[in-house]
Amino acid sequence: MRKDKSRLTFIILPLLLFLSLPPNTLPLFSQPVSRPPGLTIVAQDRGGVDFTFEPRGLNRQTVEIGGVRYSRIIFDGSSLASEPGHPELPARTLVFAVPPGAEVRVEVRAELREEWKDVNLIPVPSWKTGNHLPEPEYRLAKDFQKMAGWFPATYVSVEAPGMLGDVRVVRVHLFPVRYLAAEHRVEVAHRLDVRLRWVGGSATKVPVRPEAEAFYRRAVANFSSAKEWLSVSPPRLQKRKDFWLGGPYYKISVDHDGIYRITGKFLKDHGIDIASIDPRTLKVFNNGGRPLPQSLDAPRPDGLIENAILVSDGGDGKFNEDDYLLFYGRGVNGWEFENGQLRHKLNPYTFTNIYWLTFSDGVSGKRMAKVGEFPAAQSTLNTFTDRRYFEDELRTLHSSGLVWFGPEFNETGEKTYLLDFQQPLSPSQVSLLARVYGASTLTTHRFSFELA
Repeated sequence: MRKDKSRLTFIILPLLLFLSLPPNTLPLFSQPVSRPPGLTIVAQDRGGVDFTFEPRGLNRQTVEIGGVRYSRIIFDGSSLASEPGHPELPARTLVFAVPPGAEVRVEVRAELREEWKDVNLIPVPSWKTGNHLPEPEYRLAKDFQKMAGWFPATYVSVEAPGMLGDVRVVRVHLFPVRYLAAEHRVEVAHRLDVRLRWVGGSATKVPVRPEAEAFYRRAVANFSSAKEWLSVSPPRLQKRKDFWLGGPYYKISVDHDGIYRITGKFLKDHGIDIASIDPRTLKVFNNGGRPLPQSLDAPRPDGLIENAILVSDGGDGKFNEDDYLLFYGRGVNGWEFENGQLRHKLNPYTFTNIYWLTFSDGVSGKRMAKVGEFPAAQSTLNTFTDRRYFEDELRTLHSSGLVWFGPEFNETGEKTYLLDFQQPLSPSQVSLLARVYGASTLTTHRFSFELA
């Protein structure tokens, strides 16, 4: 048999890898805790919560940006609660548990108020592209430059209820600092008296699991009331049956696609008492070898899938040394049709597919169906289409993730692969598919592929 070797040469001209990240931005929302500085729970029951909040460590800082002097106000545990172009105001976010189905009403009273004049409060920056890197732009939106009222209009805002595990909660944002941009005035409330009231709904008392209690104590500010408002969710992601029940399972490793044969002698040589095997109960399980879908909403099997096998036992009801079973095994990598074209797939998690063999559990196994005789051959095929695949997974962009790349070219270079085909036709039509990645926008990337 004649065996030829063809040479495929990749010539990749200027390719520059350029990564950039924006400079540090202002702090985003911090995680709420059950007892932040300045929070005092006055009363809590099934009807609501009364609490006071006093911003501690209130501090006014001066910042100069682009020749303009701004003021920035912070307090202990504060977070940024504004959007780009809005005045940067410190806020505090609290999480409260509410009964299932209840509406939330809020009352607030600001005490110990104080005004600061001639304050040019720094705006939250927007980002623009400059010199190929994001640059912050500090500019107050036009709507705020002439706004006659205070921003925000209220000291407290309440989000729509949502679920935190088994507890229905609301996020409450507190704004002890407000800004009147048109007059450059700041109002500070050194104490906020807040009353949250639950209207309607029902409270169902459900025991809290010990492992969950510590989490809810940290997550919600009114945990003692939340213990009575747990919502029991139906169990999720449960299997209808456990395929492990019924007997021992033996692990079979498969690297490539093909028909695999397991004989009675093979099992005996590996310490299995083949005299105890009922051939009718021989079964093989697997899940295909491909990664499960990343989306939790995508359909997937509840457990391993039983594969149809062929069992040759001579019809005597025993599995002797010369008897065997056949099954079709698949490797974890291979070719699949995608939008009418063949695409090569790689499993990013393993190199080996695992099949499980079991028997003698009293349940008959799945068998390959018999088909009729093939019709007489009408023609003889002398040629077929073969495929080769190369992917050198050498690096990722951020030393993490599932997207891997091959050789890196920072300047003119080339890469050669040898294609080993047996008895290729000459001449032949060749289809070549290549994928490359260029991360730089500073130059034009040119790729040339030659088959010789």
